[in-house]
Amino acid sequence: MEGPELDGGQTPAGKAPKLTSTRVTRVATSAVPIAGLPSSLDAYPVYQIRVKDGAEQSATLLRLHIRAVSAARAATWPAALAAMDDATTRWLFKHGAGKAKRLRDRFGDQTLDLLYRWSSAGVVVFEVDPPAQPGGPHGSVYAWRLSDAVKAHADELTQRARQQQTLLQDQARELAEQLRSWPALQLLSQTLIEAPDAAFAEHAITAAESLIDDLRQKPRIEQVASAGDAPAAEDMILQRLGRGQMRDYLVEREPIARGGQAVVSVATHKATRHRVAYKRVRVRDADARARMRREIDFGRLFGDHPHVMPILDADPDGFWFVMPLANGTASQHAPKLQHVDQLKTMVISVCEGLREPHRQGLVHRDLKPDNLLLLHGRWTVADWGLGRRPRGETTEPERTRTGSGYGTVGFAAPELSVDAHDVGPSADIYSIGQIIGAILTAKTPQANIPLLPATGPWISIVEHTTRYHPAARPQSVDELLDAVNAVG
Repeated sequence: MEGPELDGGQTPAGKAPKLTSTRVTRVATSAVPIAGLPSSLDAYPVYQIRVKDGAEQSATLLRLHIRAVSAARAATWPAALAAMDDATTRWLFKHGAGKAKRLRDRFGDQTLDLLYRWSSAGVVVFEVDPPAQPGGPHGSVYAWRLSDAVKAHADELTQRARQQQTLLQDQARELAEQLRSWPALQLLSQTLIEAPDAAFAEHAITAAESLIDDLRQKPRIEQVASAGDAPAAEDMILQRLGRGQMRDYLVEREPIARGGQAVVSVATHKATRHRVAYKRVRVRDADARARMRREIDFGRLFGDHPHVMPILDADPDGFWFVMPLANGTASQHAPKLQHVDQLKTMVISVCEGLREPHRQGLVHRDLKPDNLLLLHGRWTVADWGLGRRPRGETTEPERTRTGSGYGTVGFAAPELSVDAHDVGPSADIYSIGQIIGAILTAKTPQANIPLLPATGPWISIVEHTTRYHPAARPQSVDELLDAVNAVG
């Protein structure tokens, strides 16, 4: 590091030239012993040398330069980098060099130990203040930088990343152009162009390629994309873009619903700015996690049905998931559902949503007004957390052991309190009858007591669906639908 010349330019004729003076820093070629320094490191004095008129005048010890004791040891930096966590590696490559304060702000009390380890492997070199007394330990860390080999490696990775980013941008623009044929998919087209980082861009490209393939092969997906049904298309797009990473969402502080084991909040998918419902467990115990995993599994298995609430994204460990943001529950829409046509539409929707799960041996076991959600103008069945898997597939039968209460009091069929595992579709049909009664009477049902409307066309349906013995009720949703379709 050279200082400025004290004098320069041409010397006027007849005058003696003025002497020039500079200061340079120089690292000594011989290491010096430092108390307490690991044996894998050497310390080299760094001097500031005053040079006057080309001759060295004096030398002042500034600092100690610390590096690995041998080239062979310093060449172990690839293994050292591989052992680091990604966040630390990114931080080192981003900063490259700096004063000690930057390191301490990032790594705190671990700073010196980390420098010893990294320098021993040839990842960094650093400088410290000299000992306060001859033969003593070195002083505070002054500055650091990546070693030449690692700096070259980081520069190469940066160049590769730029090239990859260019390729991704070209792919994204090409796919966005292909998506112009489907107006409802412009959200995905925009997301491809505005992807926040290379990792998400690569993920979005894969999602777009998969969706374009499905558009050519699956009529229902093509129908959604071509019909201009923007809400349904946006849900379909988010389902493709979901990658199980919580950092993709911005969750609002105040929840919109609280249950015994879960909380629901509004969230925004950052890349698309699409608002969704984010549901997470309140207590991370085995039962809460099992319920949420079941809700995720059922939602993914049947979510393509228009009357089943789909799952858009989920935590791989089952602690949270994302679903479309509904327009309210049957409880919230109860006044308008007291009209015959509105209630009939809802009941038919619920039956349609349950048909395939029942056919495959699944039972919801917790149907109630709060679990029927209005989504894009249609009713959907949600919250399958208490659902019973097909016989032989239950992960923990003891969760539904004989004698344990299950479902929601008043809406749960009587047999759920006897043996919740050994129930069939008629248990859900009982709940549908109680839901109808609760909406028409504006009352909360009591356990095992049918909630019959005082008058109207629904009395016989509620009476039939809420009989105490399962065999006395309709045995399938199709049987119930025959009666519901006759309501006028």
